[in-house]
Amino acid sequence: DSLLAGLITVIAGTLAILYFLRAPLHSLKRATHFAEQLETSHGDTLREPGAVSEVRQLVDALNWTSIRLFDSQSALAASESRYRAITEAALDSIVTIDEDGTILEFNPAAERTFGIARHDALGGQAVALLFPERVRDAQTQQLLDRLASPDVLGQRLEAVLVRHTAPGTDPTDFPAEVALAAAHSGGRRLITVYVRDIGERKEAVALASEKYALQAQLTKIAVTVPGVICSFRLRPDGTACMPYASAALEQIYGLRPEEVCEDAAPIFARMHPGDVGYVHETISASA
Repeated sequence: DSLLAGLITVIAGTLAILYFLRAPLHSLKRATHFAEQLETSHGDTLREPGAVSEVRQLVDALNWTSIRLFDSQSALAASESRYRAITEAALDSIVTIDEDGTILEFNPAAERTFGIARHDALGGQAVALLFPERVRDAQTQQLLDRLASPDVLGQRLEAVLVRHTAPGTDPTDFPAEVALAAAHSGGRRLITVYVRDIGERKEAVALASEKYALQAQLTKIAVTVPGVICSFRLRPDGTACMPYASAALEQIYGLRPEEVCEDAAPIFARMHPGDVGYVHETISASA
């Protein structure tokens, strides 16, 4: 009888404990499930007004974490949206790579500059896609050496890059100005490369240098040759100009060279009216 009474007491005690713990255990189970869904909770909170003090403290901590996590996610999403808007509107090409040289970001300007679609560039090796094969090894080593120096970050460097044209044709080289910026994300070092095609600028500088050299040569010749030495340009609309005229122009026509470099009309105005037609015919025949 005593054994049976003891067994009944244990069973009754167990049932009583389970009855009184049912509500706290249910609240704890809900809190555990809520904690597992925190990343996708979007700032939602859990309400357990009838929970015991310890469980309420846990629920309050989870609710605070949910709100802070949502705020952080919203700030990150806004930052990424601003970054995306900036990179997509940028005139310079922007390419982000990791330490292994894998392309992680490739903005629309980079697509136009390199002739590669973004979906084809992402995940590819920057060295293989962007550097000409003939200078790939040397230029890669130069880039690694410069990345090892903190002073080079933010400075603009010159490099030779490659533009992919129509399928089946060889890529073409072009000179570029490159700036590097480094950042750390998730324990990784990311390099953002800003690229500007300077091919047109270099051509303009070369043409200007050639023009100045020609003018200097003409000036030396003009000193020893009597009369006016000039270059004459006839435009499609019939107007003309003298991009270059020697100093003798002022002695003969009373005009400074800069007065006719854009418009040669003052020269014709000083000619005898009977000669103007003949001069125009001669110019048209030689153009």
